[in-house]
Amino acid sequence: MAQATPYDSHLTYRQELLDVGPRFHLRTGLMRRMLRGQHGRLLDVGCGDGFFMQQLMRMGFTCAGLDVSAPMIERCRARVGEDVELYCGPIESYTPAQPFDVVACGEVLEHIEDDLGTLHHIWRLLRPGGLFVLSVPLDMRLWNEVDARAGHQRRYTKVGILSKLQQAGFRTERYTVWGWPITRTLHFTIRRQQKSLLSAPARRRNWRLLRQLMRWGRYVFLLDNLFNWTERGVGIVVSARR
Repeated sequence: MAQATPYDSHLTYRQELLDVGPRFHLRTGLMRRMLRGQHGRLLDVGCGDGFFMQQLMRMGFTCAGLDVSAPMIERCRARVGEDVELYCGPIESYTPAQPFDVVACGEVLEHIEDDLGTLHHIWRLLRPGGLFVLSVPLDMRLWNEVDARAGHQRRYTKVGILSKLQQAGFRTERYTVWGWPITRTLHFTIRRQQKSLLSAPARRRNWRLLRQLMRWGRYVFLLDNLFNWTERGVGIVVSARR
């Protein structure tokens, strides 16, 4: 049965700003890069309002989506259409007719108390040799009130997330630690702005101004990709095989 989640409070923020957000732009760009050359049926775990799924569909994937948030599923359906398979409920209750060629899971695992159990279920949903692309936030030193309000359980370490993937039966192929120096330097400034907007979503002029700044400013953040080798960023994107 669908349930309300802490993440539902972010619906308005996501709807207004997700498509222009520099952090989203960076990490999903890396996820799409790891998905190049893949094809077939793809499951988006934690599909949210379907913005990323729409990008995946443009890449040629036949997509399905899963999310525990009923409002998110409603928005996703409005975005991707009635013909796309969407499931509202926990992953352990999801039983598709056949396994998937690819599973994508962006910024979801940190919300789940039993993250290792969820990784086991993702493994179950993939065909043998199938690809799993995952992104999670890094470094508990970056924890703040926005993490708590979003329902995060943790931020990860590189060693920690790679170890959990191995425990779940995956073989890591590639990883990228992203978000340094610009994103990490501005991390708490961005989070303070996000907290302010979440606390007073009626400030429409602020939203419009921020949208314009982010629409163009997000490209500056792409400079961070030149420094991913430092592994000093705010998040990690991993590709792994069943």
